[in-house]
Amino acid sequence: MYFGQIGRSLEAVDVERLLAVPAAAAELRSCRLPCHRFSGHHLLDQAREHSLWARVEEAQLVSSLPSSMRATSVYERLKGQRSILATINGALETAGEQPLDVKPVDNHLTWISRALAAQSAA
Repeated sequence: MYFGQIGRSLEAVDVERLLAVPAAAAELRSCRLPCHRFSGHHLLDQAREHSLWARVEEAQLVSSLPSSMRATSVYERLKGQRSILATINGALETAGEQPLDVKPVDNHLTWISRALAAQSAA
């Protein structure tokens, strides 16, 4: 299942593990997309529909901006995802669970930072 809050897809076993930790679940259950409205279903029952809605929404948000603002918007979104990931990992560690890997988000942040620096230098 894809979680826009952390910019990653997680396997069902990881989703279940995260949902068992209340503070982590609170971060991941904050989705307000139409796929979750009026639904009492378990999060994984809607995983495919949710993933599609989330990816489309992210693409529309970026493409709706002027091209000069897109990279900065992606950078800011990644910073927010990294912050949420740190919150989730803190909750997991407190609960005695293994934290999620932060390398993918850190790598994306490094790449977009370099792209922004090159863009401003040009």
